Amino acid sequence: LFDIGSRWMPHAGEGNWPDMDMLPLGHIGIRAEVGIDRPSGLTREEQRTLMALCAFCHSPLMFGGDLPTTDMTTLHLLQNRDLIHINQHSIGSRELKHDDRWVVWMADDPATGDKFLGVFNRQELLQADECKAFYYSELVSATGKAVASIEADLPHTKKLYLCVSDGGDGADW
Repeated sequence: LFDIGSRWMPHAGEGNWPDMDMLPLGHIGIRAEVGIDRPSGLTREEQRTLMALCAFCHSPLMFGGDLPTTDMTTLHLLQNRDLIHINQHSIGSRELKHDDRWVVWMADDPATGDKFLGVFNRQELLQADECKAFYYSELVSATGKAVASIEADLPHTKKLYLCVSDGGDGADW
């Protein structure tokens, strides 16, 4: 889908949206024409990636599962206000980088001038050494109002890593 999104974005605009297809998340296959009643075949990480990419591509967010029987983690993902905001209100969404390791997207918030950055890791999971972290925050919940702000002077920095793990609320971003 990364390739599809980057090819379609030049044609996106008022009244034109890249159609990344439905979001096969949560409980799917109910009374399906093909296949059996089942949960999504995507891992949690793949589901988050799909939702974020569709948000940056301004694709219609059409849910392809059964809401009454979908798990809470998927429901939280579908209700992610930041992703919905990017999908509905950002402009100038574009792919900045695409290689074997990373895909990076950026979009602009016309109301505030803020930039939205989506960094997608295409590699196998890398473990970060928390002992070497410049900053380590307490739990920041994706389901609450908690936010962590960091201001840092990082002269001569060439790389900046954001490592996020599940704090127990099923949302590890």
